[in-house]
Amino acid sequence: MTSQVALVTMPFQPLRSPPLSTGLLKAELAQAGITADNHYLGLLFASMVGRAVYDRVVELPQSLQAGEWVFAAALTPRDPTEDEAYLSTVIDAKPTDRLPNGREATSGIIRADLVFLRTQVDPFLERCLAVTDWSRYRLIGFSSNFQQHAVALAFSRLLKQRFPHLFIAFGGSNCEAEMGAATFRSFPWVDSVCTGEGDEVFPRLAARVLSDGEAEPLPGVWQRGMPVPPPPQRVENMDHLPIPDFGEFFTQLDHADLGPGYLELPFQATRGCWWGEKNHCTFCGFNGQGMAMHQKSPERVAEELCALIKRYGQHTRHLAGADNIVPMGYFGTLFPLLAERRHGGMLFFEIKANLRKEHVEAMARGGVHAVQPGIESLSSPVLRLMRKGATMLQNVQILKWCAEFGITVWWSYLVGFPGETDDHYTDQPEIMRLLAHLPPPAAHGIHKVRFDRFSPYVSNPAAFGIRNMQPVPAYRFVYPGVDAAAASDLAYFFSGDYDGAEQVSKRIAILDSALGEWESGQFSAALFSVSIPEALIIGDFRPMATQLVFFLTGATRSLYEACDSIRSVHALEALPELKGEPVRQILDTMIADRLLLHENDAYLALAIPIGNGYHPPTTAWGKFLATCGGLIQGSAR
Repeated sequence: MTSQVALVTMPFQPLRSPPLSTGLLKAELAQAGITADNHYLGLLFASMVGRAVYDRVVELPQSLQAGEWVFAAALTPRDPTEDEAYLSTVIDAKPTDRLPNGREATSGIIRADLVFLRTQVDPFLERCLAVTDWSRYRLIGFSSNFQQHAVALAFSRLLKQRFPHLFIAFGGSNCEAEMGAATFRSFPWVDSVCTGEGDEVFPRLAARVLSDGEAEPLPGVWQRGMPVPPPPQRVENMDHLPIPDFGEFFTQLDHADLGPGYLELPFQATRGCWWGEKNHCTFCGFNGQGMAMHQKSPERVAEELCALIKRYGQHTRHLAGADNIVPMGYFGTLFPLLAERRHGGMLFFEIKANLRKEHVEAMARGGVHAVQPGIESLSSPVLRLMRKGATMLQNVQILKWCAEFGITVWWSYLVGFPGETDDHYTDQPEIMRLLAHLPPPAAHGIHKVRFDRFSPYVSNPAAFGIRNMQPVPAYRFVYPGVDAAAASDLAYFFSGDYDGAEQVSKRIAILDSALGEWESGQFSAALFSVSIPEALIIGDFRPMATQLVFFLTGATRSLYEACDSIRSVHALEALPELKGEPVRQILDTMIADRLLLHENDAYLALAIPIGNGYHPPTTAWGKFLATCGGLIQGSAR
């Protein structure tokens, strides 16, 4: 059957995975009896400019709007001197960035990339026009996420000029709420903009357009000739959503011939955030119009994951959840179910840091290989400023437990929160040295916190002492022809003034130095424990170790094992096996030996227990066995 609907994904969609949005929309249209073609034009651009250059732009901080700037000239004519102004005031002002793959990109490299990419814009758009016969379609849907808005607007205008019969529809995260309304008002060739979830309304819109029916009001959808739309509506039962269709992505990826690269399949088990419903993190701009959490049943999630692996497992067995946070109920339902299914996938989820150890074990058994716990800081006072609902010790605890069960942790360190002081950071370098055996922040490193649309910082800046809130400077180079009010509504990233902001660079420099030490030793440092009947043996191969091997027996062993999870001194003194023991004295000794981390009267053992999936570095393990291997082997016999 000939398709009359095209779903278009423009640069700079990351190459590591097919976009969830268009894969889901294709399947939803199919449920409504409408066939659609997916066109992943970001793959075409990457094949023209080279994967390395394309990836570098994807990996840049989005507040630079570098990808948007590349295509901005195709959207709005401008004075060429403004291009140099962008490069000098936005790019050259940005210090060296660590990129996720471990490379570094200086402002000079970034500048050269962007100047080169600008030369490829017109040839790319011409190839986009020639890649298929667009005249055979009736509706073209653009999903605008990441840094895709300027290029999607520029190409959609070319399509409308060439083929006036086309109905142009926009949706995606760049169109949420006032951003979508501003897109509709400012770019008249766009016929409709969906400002919320499109799962149910887009098939209805498509059916009306294809039948040339009379326009009807649709929740959250702006349409030409129609009044302001009713508010967006969310999907009531997520189990009714189809399994995304990613087939065309892999066909087009093979045709693009981009060479080897990491691939993952996106999936979505939940929408919203149960923590944000109770206590919205101050800097978080996710879930602008839909914080209330709703979710698929565990059985439906397991079915979807198994189906995705069966369909696309020949391409990759890595699956990444697009969820903001795992519901607490999943630890007792979904993950045991996934363990039973033996699906063979390697799963990624975003989680909250203050989990229990049995939760981490359940994830590992269910096939979770990587998580992002939303750690953000190792300072409890700063975490309180964020409203994270976690402490420094809880953040360290999740790092330790994930290491124990072989789960990779991706996390970042944020600095620059309104209300923080230098005192909040004085202990951070020492804490980082104690954690040399645990994973450091991902290669993005230390970053200043952003002010994102829909976050409390932007929604109510005065409550946090923030003044002069306005879009980041990059936006004036992306939308120079748009009036100031609309340009502000199109923005997602903002900047503002607050007391103490001038000290942030100093704090970042101090932390960055400590992080450099942490990163340099992350593959050789180790602190682990081996349990035998006679003792708990600890091997310490961190740079700041006081000795290489410790033999803990009696009350000292009991106390240390009890501190595998965070314990207060009062709880430790109440343990039957520690009655009458000098608990505080033993704690002080182990703190001096740097085996424990404490905050106020709470304590946490830092050594990673051997046996559940953790493997120490080969050199450290060899030295450990040379010292006490005989004891371990004798105990095993």
